[in-house]
Amino acid sequence: MRVCAVGLGLLAFGCVAASTPLAPVPGSGSHASSAPPLPLPAVAPAVAAIIEPASAAPASGAEPAPAAPAAELPPPEVLIEAPYSALGHPRLATEMLTLARDDELFQWALGGTADPEHASNRLGYHPATRVVVDVELLSRAPKGSTRRLLATARSSGYWPLRSCFETAQRLAPKAERSARVRLSLGADGKVLGARGVGTPTERAYARCMLERLRALDFTPGFTRKLDIEISVRQWPGHAPLPPRAPDDAPPVHLPNDGRAALEGLSPALGDCYKSGLDGDPKLWGRIALRLRLGEGGNVVQATPVETQFPNAAVAECARQAVLGARLGEGAPSELTFAVRLGAQGAAPAAPAAPVSLPPAPAVPVH
Repeated sequence: MRVCAVGLGLLAFGCVAASTPLAPVPGSGSHASSAPPLPLPAVAPAVAAIIEPASAAPASGAEPAPAAPAAELPPPEVLIEAPYSALGHPRLATEMLTLARDDELFQWALGGTADPEHASNRLGYHPATRVVVDVELLSRAPKGSTRRLLATARSSGYWPLRSCFETAQRLAPKAERSARVRLSLGADGKVLGARGVGTPTERAYARCMLERLRALDFTPGFTRKLDIEISVRQWPGHAPLPPRAPDDAPPVHLPNDGRAALEGLSPALGDCYKSGLDGDPKLWGRIALRLRLGEGGNVVQATPVETQFPNAAVAECARQAVLGARLGEGAPSELTFAVRLGAQGAAPAAPAAPVSLPPAPAVPVH
């Protein structure tokens, strides 16, 4: 039985509240989306300082003109996200948008560094869920049918199947999950029937896999009815799974002075990041903190959550910078604050309004 790894397809639709920029440090920018409220969260490179042209040479005997000052380095790139629930990221309008947002969070969770021993620099690094899909024919079929069935199952099934795993993983983390489903296909490629194979140990996960595989469409078909078996195996990726807030969790709203207080953290956070860049020019990543607020909306506790920034000193500097910030009387007692430092080098910018998710490319399974 052929087994083929189906890895993560890099994409980014753009995020909503969980990664909506508030205030980049002056000198850096952020991509704007044509479909609000889904701004693209990747941070644009900072604009380099413009060097004035040198003045004309002084006349003979005249005092030489002072040398032009050296151009200053652009400020570090800092993007403060809109705060979100202390329980996790909200579900978006559609499952695909939610998966796209989470996909980018996977990329940012561990960040990057010049250290060759860092997880993101190791061979086979795969931040998000890893998926292996295989198809076995159980009846006679035209030549090439297995290849066509595999291509459809992988390209159409990857994202829905990955969602089943991640939902189950949030409830009960496991090193591996698997499922097998038998499908009966009509001559036109439509699924006529589906049933799970074996005794499931997790009924909700098995039901999700059955429903997602039953929804596959193999049109234009294979000129005859086919019986097939699809097997799926899944493993966690290297990055931590983004936490999901319950559907009934209220959104986080800050008063104007609270938003201004967060925006005012940019210079201090930029200084923290610059201290790390001095020794590691390839340093970038995301820092997320669960904040507990006291009287007057004052930040009295900041606990690291959900990310593993490559430089512990920079992460602690950022945590200290947030402590004491006053977010106002109307702020919730707990919330999550996150900041992105540097430009994400692993993933390209995505179009503003994509219409579908591409199939994930194959990657080595480990």
